[in-house]
Amino acid sequence: MKLYLKDGYQLARKQSFAIGVMFLFHFIWSMLFYQFIQKHVVSVMQRFPPQQLATERVDLFLNESALLLFETKLAQPFLWTLLIFVLARVVISPFITAGVYDSLHTEGPRGTIFIHGMKRLSGSFTLLFWLRNLLTAIPLYWLIPYAADRILYADSYFSLVLAIVPILLGMMVYSSFLKLIFTYIQLAKTTDSRLYLALVVSFRHLLPICGLALIVFSITTLFGLLMFTSSLYWAGFLTLILYLVYPLLQMALKVWGISVQYKYWLEKKL
Repeated sequence: MKLYLKDGYQLARKQSFAIGVMFLFHFIWSMLFYQFIQKHVVSVMQRFPPQQLATERVDLFLNESALLLFETKLAQPFLWTLLIFVLARVVISPFITAGVYDSLHTEGPRGTIFIHGMKRLSGSFTLLFWLRNLLTAIPLYWLIPYAADRILYADSYFSLVLAIVPILLGMMVYSSFLKLIFTYIQLAKTTDSRLYLALVVSFRHLLPICGLALIVFSITTLFGLLMFTSSLYWAGFLTLILYLVYPLLQMALKVWGISVQYKYWLEKKL
């Protein structure tokens, strides 16, 4: 595994253009979404009655807010704008992913290859993106009613945790498994290989594939914990700089994770 991690790291180092595009999209989308939330949600919460006032004032505030939301069209612009943000994210993401995958596979000018990958692979990557999300959402048809029933009839917080945590862990494992399978399907599409070969390789070598993904995930989590710890002990300008740089590191680690699987795929698909 060390060889794949090292080779994947060497390949990811060459993807500065792809990492920059990913970071730029994340930064622009996050800033616009933050401004949108600050303008609407924060302004509403600022009018929330303080704790010193009686609970009747809080109830009155909540009742008036519910009346405005459900009896008027006040919430429609907010909901439509929120929908636009979500659609922009889910529509653009497969295009960027296509550019990243083709950048890993094809030699040449990074910017040109990235754009070529978006043109060549974005259609199939979009279909795979929606198919993966559909397969991820299918268990929710049974899990949401089950979880709601457990929440309504839980005897204590401990019994509620015992009922809900296995569901959350199961969904995390299931969605992570699907993500790995579709990663290899996307790699097969990128390298012009047969799609059934991606399924054969991913199932035949499932343990090493999961091991590589778990190592990258653990390193990514470790960096996140270090960032969180630094914000607690060294709050100030340095922490602000680190928080601004951290999304760039996240994008680099994400590309590294794909590069590791790409190197493994190249060897096992033969």
